[in-house]
Amino acid sequence: MKKLRESDYYLARKRYQRFLKEQEGNKRNKSKSSTPAYVSAPINLLNALAHVDLFRPHHHKLDINIPTNFSIIHNPKETLKLICSFPKTIRAHQQRVKEINVDHGKMKEVDLAAESILDFLILDMEREEKNKKKKMKLGGHFPENLELRRYLRAMGIIKNLDIKHEMLSKEEESILRIFSMKNRGALQKISPGTPDVKERTVKEFVDHINSCLDDHGLELTESGRASLSQYTGEILGNAEEHSGLRDWTIAGYLDKDHKAHLSEIAIFNFGKTIAETFKELPLYSFAYEIVRPYVEAHKKRSLFGASWTEDDLLTLVALQGHISSKRTPERPDRGQGTVDLIEFFQNVHHECLQDATRECEATMAIVSGNTHILFDGTYKMQDDSLGRKVIAFNKNNDLNEPPDSNYVTNMGEVYFPGVIIGIRFPMAASQTKEVRNG
Repeated sequence: MKKLRESDYYLARKRYQRFLKEQEGNKRNKSKSSTPAYVSAPINLLNALAHVDLFRPHHHKLDINIPTNFSIIHNPKETLKLICSFPKTIRAHQQRVKEINVDHGKMKEVDLAAESILDFLILDMEREEKNKKKKMKLGGHFPENLELRRYLRAMGIIKNLDIKHEMLSKEEESILRIFSMKNRGALQKISPGTPDVKERTVKEFVDHINSCLDDHGLELTESGRASLSQYTGEILGNAEEHSGLRDWTIAGYLDKDHKAHLSEIAIFNFGKTIAETFKELPLYSFAYEIVRPYVEAHKKRSLFGASWTEDDLLTLVALQGHISSKRTPERPDRGQGTVDLIEFFQNVHHECLQDATRECEATMAIVSGNTHILFDGTYKMQDDSLGRKVIAFNKNNDLNEPPDSNYVTNMGEVYFPGVIIGIRFPMAASQTKEVRNG
């Protein structure tokens, strides 16, 4: 496959922006009594920007064969290739495809982010078909592993499509902790004193995390609850402000029967990438002036190439303390949400290491554009000489130097328009402890 130029992404995004304007014009021209046809903006965005091979429908049936390791955290390139191929295929063959078969039969590993994004897109496609008074037949195959079967029945397409004969019993659901909330960017009519969707979601998400901890003899302190609420709210706020689509999804899952007591979190949104939000800033704006020295230092030393790009650097720099494309002299506190998330993750990782019986370690990944950043505790957020929180993923913890390519990876032609955060961590099952933030 040929190497993609930056102009390829630019032209594709321009086409997509033109599509959005046409959609807005069509909505204005429709009479108030008519119901406009639903068109999935995320599917159109992935169709415009993803440079991947199409699936090949057989007659009227589309088979989606899930890989052995379906994970944004540990197998991002293969996983995102599959996820991005689905919208491309749907837009190319939507009139032909009458049946979709999702085959999880060979899957042995999965993470919540991968499954949640694919389910989101399939459900959006089904919503389009329903809106057109068409029916799409959906089927599939479960993996052999019972824990993975339970996982898919609890969080996957089976649950979302309300397929009664495949849903979990009350007894099976009792060993799970499940959380899922979506915001589709719709304008809301909110009465005074009523919390909005984001505010309610943050509260319920913190309650979910605390209930998972409580099941395993842990609990958040009051300051921990406050901090978790604050940075979760900022991350969801960033998704609304930066994405251009004002959408986000946040999900959580814990299976108490899993041998590692594994808890998972997934947060994702479609729209602009982290790097794009900085590239769209005026060259001498307050926010861009903060990241400019790093970009110039890497350009001066000719550090950029196919495996380490300016977009990768901007994505990495955006994770640091007090760096945000929305930062202004009046709002110098912007840019703390992801920092707090990373520090909370480091604390959880530390707690997990206290339990010698644990069979897996805590991991986290952030994906935006074609940049994949992996956290596993090897590199930590630390104070620099000026007291700023920095994680540079290299020996000297220096953002003026390239990061370890095992942890900050350019995925080449694989590109996700938006941001994905995936977290997995085993829960302690021994004595009661308090999980603090900081």
